[in-house]
Amino acid sequence: FDIRKGGDLWNGTYARLNRLGRTAESVDRGQSYLIEGVMAGDTTQTNSTRVSAFEYFSYYKGDRNGAALENAIQDGSWFRLREATLTYQLPRFKGKLADLGVSIYITGRNLWLRTPYKGVDPETSLTGAGSNVGGFDYFNMPNTRSILFGLKVNY
Repeated sequence: FDIRKGGDLWNGTYARLNRLGRTAESVDRGQSYLIEGVMAGDTTQTNSTRVSAFEYFSYYKGDRNGAALENAIQDGSWFRLREATLTYQLPRFKGKLADLGVSIYITGRNLWLRTPYKGVDPETSLTGAGSNVGGFDYFNMPNTRSILFGLKVNY
């Protein structure tokens, strides 16, 4: 098992799909959002702003020049089953020429993932697997899942 607690990621895929109205949250394009706030320098006066769904999902909590939107920053915590192996050892065979041991096994990698992240995999990175820069997801591919079968012979 592998656990990561905390760490924020920019989910650019989610932001782009919201902007296009392709997520459950953004499908109602006629909806508007009331943004609560306070006046700068005076915490006693409220300053509410109503924005359209397009404005909210396009640039309201970022800027119009492509900055990261606040609603696209998500918790990157995870709990995953990274790898598991199941092996069965056959009874040893003792012959005149050799003492043979045979086992068969199945190994699975990246079998299960539980995360609050809305993207495909919080471990993915736009900068690639060899980079030490993480936290950027823009239509990235998830980790691969693999299942291996094997036969091991000892003599």
